[in-house]
Amino acid sequence: MKITLLNKQQIEKKLNRIAFQIVEQHIDTKAIALVGIAEAGLVIAHKLAEVLKTITNIEVQVIALRMDKKQPLNKEIELSASIQNQPIILVDDVCNSGKTLAYALMPLLKAAPSSIKIAVLVERKHTAFPIAPDFVGLSVATTLQDHIIVETTNNELIQAYLQ
Repeated sequence: MKITLLNKQQIEKKLNRIAFQIVEQHIDTKAIALVGIAEAGLVIAHKLAEVLKTITNIEVQVIALRMDKKQPLNKEIELSASIQNQPIILVDDVCNSGKTLAYALMPLLKAAPSSIKIAVLVERKHTAFPIAPDFVGLSVATTLQDHIIVETTNNELIQAYLQ
């Protein structure tokens, strides 16, 4: 059974709110890197960048982070561009256990960022790793057996649903 948590319009509202929160916390910043965890996290990062470009003069760079989410140590975590000495917002679709986000931090720490914050569209409260997103679109209490899926098509966010 599929239960819609967020439709396309609700997702847009959540991303707008997250974008304003990012600007509020980085008001004196000249440039920021949005690092999106492929696939859905990268789509969200691009959407956030679009909103940020309409509300601020902060230079926004979107960088793809590719990794094996199920077995993060089996394959090297890759960044599509280098980042040096600037604030980073790590972006993903769902924070489940925190494992993906924890491993995604590894290559980001090597970039000597001035700060790292985490933005997720949907957060669950079942973290097994010490990860707490700074920017959250929707926080949902679920069982461990539930799965939250953020559906994307052609770089567009369609919906977030519980399965």
